Amino acid sequence: MDTETTGSIAVGSAIGAFIATLGIFAVVIGIAWYIIQVVAYWKIFTKAGKPGWHSLIPVLNEWDKTDLSWSRTMAWVLLALMILSSILSGASGRPVNAEGEASGSGFPGMLSVIVTVGLVIISLISEYKLAKAFGKGFGFFLGLVFLNPIFKVILGFDGSQYLGRQE
Repeated sequence: MDTETTGSIAVGSAIGAFIATLGIFAVVIGIAWYIIQVVAYWKIFTKAGKPGWHSLIPVLNEWDKTDLSWSRTMAWVLLALMILSSILSGASGRPVNAEGEASGSGFPGMLSVIVTVGLVIISLISEYKLAKAFGKGFGFFLGLVFLNPIFKVILGFDGSQYLGRQE
């Protein structure tokens, strides 16, 4: 091997090691962040009289959050919309015909967008109602929207009390 090839291999190895290190770092940060969020939800649920372990199960913690802030009926609606959104996003893939052109009506994709917009609107209202359920104002709601993980930790560990669903 000549020195140019050896140098290229060394540079490639260094870049690969750097990317692998970044990947490991991202995974560790992601796991730590998830643990912090589970603990925050645990504290929020405990304050509200729900079992803290519900924070460990993703669908169940969303269910409980909606139940705390909105109603059990809206929790069912949200769950149904999440399932519908998943089904529609899988069905919205457009098949390709023999000529390589996309075919199909695109209706599932359009419906998926509509359901997703509905989910976003319901989630925003749910965050507002969650803030109100703990006696927080509009500013805290904005924090839940734009800095959600941080404000969930604050909500879990501050001295606020669960006041129940607020209309």
